[in-house]
Amino acid sequence: IPAEVTMIAAAFFNIVSSLTYLQVTHMVRNETEPENRSSISLISLAQHCLDSPQLANFAIWLVKYALIECYVVQGGDILSQLVHSDSEIVHTLSSTAFSGLLAALICFGSPLQVDWTNRILVLGLGIFFSALMGTLVFSCVPADALTLPSINAWISDTHWDALWPASVSVCLIAFQSQAVVPIALEMVKGDVRKAQVAIALGHFLPLIMYSIWNGLLLRISFGNQVVARPSPIDTLLAMVSTGDSASFTQFLVLLALGFSFCAIGSSFVG
Repeated sequence: IPAEVTMIAAAFFNIVSSLTYLQVTHMVRNETEPENRSSISLISLAQHCLDSPQLANFAIWLVKYALIECYVVQGGDILSQLVHSDSEIVHTLSSTAFSGLLAALICFGSPLQVDWTNRILVLGLGIFFSALMGTLVFSCVPADALTLPSINAWISDTHWDALWPASVSVCLIAFQSQAVVPIALEMVKGDVRKAQVAIALGHFLPLIMYSIWNGLLLRISFGNQVVARPSPIDTLLAMVSTGDSASFTQFLVLLALGFSFCAIGSSFVG
């Protein structure tokens, strides 16, 4: 319950703030020459609307830095797990390779190439997510693990104190979308209604996916008495029966890593 409430609150906050940015972006876009509309960003919006935009610019750069740092670290962690290494040097090299590859695509690739890369990553995210959830439900989960616990057990097992700061910050980053609002409006040729629908769906669909992922993992770990691990991958491995083959366990891990890579990659490109 605490995790779901936090995700819903984070999604609602980002939807409202993104729609607010959309209205401001539309206003500035109408006052901008057509050839310069593609350069509209959060920073240019702050400079256009505020007499003293320095503080707003600092906050925007701070948010962007936090997002990029999160993506780079997690991307490097995924690549490190693919080569089965816990070495700090390998993790550093993996993070550098991950960020360098996507940065090169963004800097030197055409807008069409970047867009198609993002579409492929989003498609891969959906495929890996569906395969992972299906595998968990039909292959890894005892029948009684999916039964709902009693209300008393559900309430007594909640930990609201664990939400701050880790869970809240992760949820806010997961639904962060303000930076892409100007791009979304430009892609629909300034149609505010279409941009509003895109923003709403862009939050609603991930919320459904995160809720399924979060609810399933927490419910399975509750039913199997699995203690939470430092990462979702470790929690998944703890849920797998010791009787399962090594190849099946590796398949499950690859699905989780593929899902994580596509999610982080699409967010980075976006």
